[in-house]
Amino acid sequence: MWLISLGPQRRMPNRRLQYSCYDSFSQPRRRSCEQLVSVFFLKGDTMAKRTSYVLCGMLLILVLFPTCLLLNQAEMAPAVRAASQYTPAGSILFGYSAQWGSYGGPTEPGGVAVDSSGNLYIADAKNYAVVKLAKNGSFIGSWGSYGSGPGQFKNPEGIALDPSGNIYVSDSINDDIQKFTDTGHFVTSWDTWNKTSVLKSPLGVSVNGTGFVYVVDGGDQRVQIYRNNGTYVGSFGGPGTTPGKFSGPYGIAISSSYVYVSDNSLQSGNITEFTKTGVLCAPGED
Repeated sequence: MWLISLGPQRRMPNRRLQYSCYDSFSQPRRRSCEQLVSVFFLKGDTMAKRTSYVLCGMLLILVLFPTCLLLNQAEMAPAVRAASQYTPAGSILFGYSAQWGSYGGPTEPGGVAVDSSGNLYIADAKNYAVVKLAKNGSFIGSWGSYGSGPGQFKNPEGIALDPSGNIYVSDSINDDIQKFTDTGHFVTSWDTWNKTSVLKSPLGVSVNGTGFVYVVDGGDQRVQIYRNNGTYVGSFGGPGTTPGKFSGPYGIAISSSYVYVSDNSLQSGNITEFTKTGVLCAPGED
């Protein structure tokens, strides 16, 4: 640290005042004030530059970090406007073509089913309705309203078509299955299994080639089987984590001979294959 004595040494003719400068950590020594001021401001200027560099670096990090994070998320996110599905061999099966819903709905689509002409039927939980679209996505019609009566819904979930074109819709709040014609006319409904037991939060629905209706009973953690008039046939599954049991069954699909049930619980998180009568398939069986 420099200490400056501002007292004049002596007055010299035709000369500027001289000042004494002392280094408090060493022997006293004399420097001109010009030298001292020069050293002081050079040091201050260097510190200011260093401080500005640090601040600029911090600002650059603050600006670039969110940008890099967004770019990284964009790379990890699935493509929205161009997606394809591939076989294990790598050949393209189909590509994404368009997003539907420009007619104003459905705003909360659930299950989806397709008829032999390519028309789509969508369970719209937000509007308590079934929405019918053409295969190009154009709106054809809809039916349903809020309530628990025939043709009404509180939370339509699953939807499926039988070979005759009839439509089956599950309602996880009304706890029933409703059957409609392809134009939306109510046919029948049911809400029980095993004659007296009631459905509890029915979810996924699927119909096989002979008209048997398979319903995922979320509350009872079973799959219930009915004829297309609602007559109870049988069930399989039940609560548990062993093979053939369910913790959170949700979706269901049927081929000509097999039934596939998804379980989205944390304990299971799998797809289980059964025969059409509900017998658990052995691993690798087809």
